[in-house]
Amino acid sequence: MTGIEFFRGNLVHWALGIFAALTMILGSSTVALGAVAWGPRACAKPAVVVDYGRPFQLMQPPRSLPISGQLPFGPSFLRASMASEAILNPGDQTRLSISATGERSPRTRVGLSVHGALVKVNARGRTIRDVQSRALRVETVADLREIVFTIPAGQAFYRVELIFQDLTGKSLGSFSGYIRAVSTRSNATLLIEPGGVRAGEALHWRVANTGTTWVDIGRAFSIDRREGRRWIPQSFAPTHFSPDAFAMPPGIAHRCEGIELPADLAPGRYRVAKDVWLGGAKRKLSGVFSILG
Repeated sequence: MTGIEFFRGNLVHWALGIFAALTMILGSSTVALGAVAWGPRACAKPAVVVDYGRPFQLMQPPRSLPISGQLPFGPSFLRASMASEAILNPGDQTRLSISATGERSPRTRVGLSVHGALVKVNARGRTIRDVQSRALRVETVADLREIVFTIPAGQAFYRVELIFQDLTGKSLGSFSGYIRAVSTRSNATLLIEPGGVRAGEALHWRVANTGTTWVDIGRAFSIDRREGRRWIPQSFAPTHFSPDAFAMPPGIAHRCEGIELPADLAPGRYRVAKDVWLGGAKRKLSGVFSILG
């Protein structure tokens, strides 16, 4: 799914901006419950549990594209997109895209020279060396192409650059964004709201992506009771259901899911069990809670 990392990078950037005050737990495969806020307002939103994007805050500000993608020069029908503060794994691809809106004849004139570059940088965003570069001569709409770079092996920071000139070589403008390449690690955990609950009360939980790859989360879940050495699924139907299956970016805990427990539920040990897909493999997550007497 690397072809949509522009969307993913901006989604992570949005989440990090809202929840920058939350605790960072870099390099850990587990998440402390204290790192996540609960309560009605907090539960309605995602939360950051591993702040993979924090180093971007220490770098020189990038020259970001307009949110609309419309360029401040050249034909008004052109749009551009590129990664901005994206978290990727070695071997993933990042794309610099220039396209035309609406129905355009392939012969419609554009008249631009486009240069794309992938540059390795240090933790402050300063250039170490050029890694890959591509150039396009875009005389007409028929010449529009994506510029694609593959992230090299190893953990590092990169800057992607998109530079525009007219066909005489006159500079028109340039844009940039950052990429953090992190080792591939698929991991997720199910967080239960701290403290025990009583029969008839609401129970809340979150799925937290503590790895560096995206996690696909399904709609189904179960509530099981501990009996001896076995977990026995309970037959009562939840009054609230999870949303449809969706994908969650690295370092993010999804908004809370929850149910209202039956008023006659017996005291004991229970768990919430939920299926997720990590790196294409199905895995069951669970979180244990107690029904207080």
